[in-house]
Amino acid sequence: MKLDRKTWQLIATAALFLLATVLCIAAWAVANAPQAGPDQLKATDWMQAWGSIAGVAAGLAAAVAATALLMHERRAAEEARRQLADANRAQEESRARSVATAGLDYPRGSLVENIDRSVVKLSKVALHVHNFGPDPIHSIVVTVTLPGGQTAEHNGTEMIGPKDHQSVVITVEPPHLCTGDNPDFEIKMCHVTVSFTDSSGIRWNRTNNGAPERETRPLVTLRDMIEFG
Repeated sequence: MKLDRKTWQLIATAALFLLATVLCIAAWAVANAPQAGPDQLKATDWMQAWGSIAGVAAGLAAAVAATALLMHERRAAEEARRQLADANRAQEESRARSVATAGLDYPRGSLVENIDRSVVKLSKVALHVHNFGPDPIHSIVVTVTLPGGQTAEHNGTEMIGPKDHQSVVITVEPPHLCTGDNPDFEIKMCHVTVSFTDSSGIRWNRTNNGAPERETRPLVTLRDMIEFG
């Protein structure tokens, strides 16, 4: 068993306290022992006294050792729980990273132009949501944030199976006014966030295929809405 620094400090402090206590008892006994007469301490008395002190010392040492062992086991259990939690978080995040978006573009017929084509508006965007993981994902919500802060959201996908993908077309309402006669700039400046629930029931948000973020707010299910109205 390998003890940490704090445990060794505790053992050393207890040992020094025990030694000081023994020395104090011995000094007191010598100072108050009669020097002559029938009450003078004999060798057997000293042996009995030191035996009692040794017994007390052994008991205290056993108590210190038991305390040190308990502290060590408690720290080891806490470290094991921490490592298990870290491993679970890493596994969950790895599962969330398997969901990605790709191919953001504007489909045919998604542009609204005036007669002289001086004003172009984007009315739809399209993309693919891929699930490269071994488990299905549920309640997929895709949100596209256009330049200027306008958002368009798609809520139509209940499930994407493992190793599968889903094509998504999102309506932009009202149509987004483009900066030129080609919406390529707007497409490049868009931010895409996909929200989904994994097979463990954890809700995730992932923007532009970056690091997934775990959603902490509780999900409201249809049963909750019926029960609490």
